[in-house]
Amino acid sequence: MTAVEWLVEEMINKKFFSSDTPLSFTTLEHLTNQAKQMEREQIEELESSLKLMNSIYNEDLAIKKELGKEVERLRGALNQIADPLKYMQNKAKEEGVDVNGIFLIELCKNAEFLKGMAIEALNPKQ
Repeated sequence: MTAVEWLVEEMINKKFFSSDTPLSFTTLEHLTNQAKQMEREQIEELESSLKLMNSIYNEDLAIKKELGKEVERLRGALNQIADPLKYMQNKAKEEGVDVNGIFLIELCKNAEFLKGMAIEALNPKQ
């Protein structure tokens, strides 16, 4: 119930709109002050709710950003497993290491090697 609705209801309940009950300025001022106080309290409650919602939104946004980073990391790992030869060649090039092409081909065919890459992707070093 809004402060204005409360004020009107109070005035009706106290029969200020009938000819039997006089409405003094003091009574009206008192009722108006009560309505204003009620309105201030409602505003404070709304502001509190807004702050809570904003906090929840920011936490949710941070979680989504972290999940997005994790998805990208796992997608990269999956690409490495899908084309391990390319991954190993690029890694060797970055590290300035010469690699034996035949050894790399055989390594990339090795199921245990690919399994190791998958396990490493699922259990990243913190």
